[in-house]
Formats: sequence, C-alpha cells, structure tokens
Amino acid sequence: MYSDHLLRFVGIQHTGVTFDDVRHKSKIAMPRFCVIHTEDACSDDDATLGDMFIDGLAREGDSWTVVNPATGDSLATVLQDNYDGIVITGSHYNVRDELPWYKPLIEIIQHVASTGTPNLYGGCFGHQLVAHALGGVAGPSEKFVMKAETVHFLPSSGNLLGPVPASLNLLEVHGDWVSVLPPGADLVAHSDSCANEAFVAGGAHNILCAQGHPEFDVQYCFTETLWDLCKSRLGSADDIARAKASLDAYTDVDAKRFLALISNFLRHKRN
Repeated sequence: MYSDHLLRFVGIQHTGVTFDDVRHKSKIAMPRFCVIHTEDACSDDDATLGDMFIDGLAREGDSWTVVNPATGDSLATVLQDNYDGIVITGSHYNVRDELPWYKPLIEIIQHVASTGTPNLYGGCFGHQLVAHALGGVAGPSEKFVMKAETVHFLPSSGNLLGPVPASLNLLEVHGDWVSVLPPGADLVAHSDSCANEAFVAGGAHNILCAQGHPEFDVQYCFTETLWDLCKSRLGSADDIARAKASLDAYTDVDAKRFLALISNFLRHKRN
C-alpha cells in the first residue's frame, strides 16, 4: 500500500491505527495533514486513493491522518484537530447522491473557505463537491473521460499558485465535472475534457481543486483495475483505442510536478 521509502520517514495514522515505528522527534511542530478518503469500493488489499495521495504529497517529518466517512468514520473532529492541510479524494460517488456524510463534509468545506484556514485540496469528486458546497455547479459531463491529456495553466495562475508550468500531462477519469465555478473562485487551468479543470477558492485563496488524478499509479489503476471496469463507458472502439494509446504513452513525470505543487500549496502559510 505505502512505498517503503515513505514509511521510513513519515508518521502516518489511519483512524484507529498508528505506525509507531516512524516518529518525528524534532522540537519543531511537525506539519499535520488529514486525508478525507471518500471511497468505499476498495478491498482490504487495495491501495486506496488516500494512500496514493500520501505517497505523492508527504515529506519527511509529516504526520498524516486518514478519515473515511464513506465507511463510517466521523468527521466531527477534523476541524478541531487543527490540521495544516486537508485533502478530499475522488470517489465513484457524485454530488447528486446526497449521502449522509455529505452534510458534515460540506460544512467543513464552507468553514475552510470562510475562515481561510486550513489549506485544502480537492481532487475529482473532491473538486466537484467543493464547487457544489461553495455555490458552483457540478454535474454529468458531456461524455465519460478516461485518458491522459494536456492540462493548460492560465498565465495568471502563478499569482495564486507560485511558479507553474504552461501545461502538464495528467490522468483523467470522470463522468462528472464542474460546469460553473463557485462565486469568487479563480480558474487556474483548463483541459479538453474539462473547461474548469482547476480552480482556487476561499477568502484567503486557501482552497485548490482539480479534476485530474496526479495521485494515480497508471500501472495499478489502469492496467490492473480501472481500465477493465471503465473502458466499456468510453463509447466506440475508436474512443477506446485513443484512450488506451494515451495511457500507454503516459509517464508520471508531470504528475509528480503537480503533486509537488499541491504539497507546496497545502504547506503555504496564508495567515
């Protein structure tokens, strides 16, 4: 589930489980982060989306907690625990499902936006739920998307994110998208499959959301898992062939660059 190099230096806590063999002993307070994992379709042997985010975002000395409301974990203490950053993962659910845990999660998002703390990243479903929570619109996309594609960053995005490349090649898997940004949100990137590919929101510009999946491991998620589950939703044989070709040519170089950007965003002190 976690890469060996990560466990050597990161303290990770899943709800009810602590890895005591890795602790940061510096007198300086360790950065503390929470992954709100919103998927319940993984088997016990699967690497979860939360695991993948930690593997891509963690740095030496971090403390990471994973909370999964989709499997019954409470969100009641997430804000009380004073995390430096929060990550909301993707999910097979959509904003129209209106599950019982949506309300407390939406309240967390709204609190983060109004108070300017902590920093928050939302990916895929997280991206859509943040938009929905803050007054935007998320719904079915024009067609199901599963491919690697170019994400274009607006020149102005550097004012909100720091140095950014003109474009990145990232993995996309989604049947929903953000069609209307929340009031006051700033678009920072677009792609062929999603005009509102990434945006920044919150009174302190402390929320970053993106539709793509920089956290995905292409071998595990596409060759072994998602490809077999999702390829039938792509449409024609030509659509499937184009998607497969884009995945076959994909490397994770740009994903690592975007994960580094997200990690920096989560750590940036805005107050």
